[in-house]
Amino acid sequence: MASQDPFWYTESAYFANPAKHAAFLDSLSSNISRSNDVFIRHFYNTYSNPWPPIWVIFEILSMGQFSILYSITAKSPPRRAAADYFGVKEVVLTTWLHTLVYVRNICAHHTRLWNKDLRIPVKLPKKTANKWLSSRNVTNRKVYIVMVIISYLLNTITPNHTFSQKIKNLIIKYPNINITAMGFPKDWCSDPFWT
Repeated sequence: MASQDPFWYTESAYFANPAKHAAFLDSLSSNISRSNDVFIRHFYNTYSNPWPPIWVIFEILSMGQFSILYSITAKSPPRRAAADYFGVKEVVLTTWLHTLVYVRNICAHHTRLWNKDLRIPVKLPKKTANKWLSSRNVTNRKVYIVMVIISYLLNTITPNHTFSQKIKNLIIKYPNINITAMGFPKDWCSDPFWT
């Protein structure tokens, strides 16, 4: 993918599957036509290009569309750079994005999550550039691993986040909740990942 080309996402050469790319563009086109955002109107009132540049597109992509965009992009240095930024392999980042979309949808539809077996198994990294769980005795189908992923990503994006502390505080506040049903190992809090 040509990282300096602001319209690379419209070029099928940058995608592994032309049919999936075309479907992505159709979905994106619907998003654009439904958008009432000022920046979209400004773009079409000012420029003649049929597609806005990628930085404008990122403003209107749904979480699901963002996940699809990354997953259908052909292997390339920029795609690898995105995974490298988080210190994981591309296949790991792809499953993480997919899982985060899945969990977001569960939450948005007020479906039970706390003890759910996730239909999409999360790919766990063999090693990471950043601090990861020391224990490998973790299921990849429970909400605990999703909380680990969110915390891990936040550790990279904004190291001073409070997400991890909020998780700990919630568990302390509600001691009667069976956290093992969420996939929490018994000694989860002593793992250096959470410190």
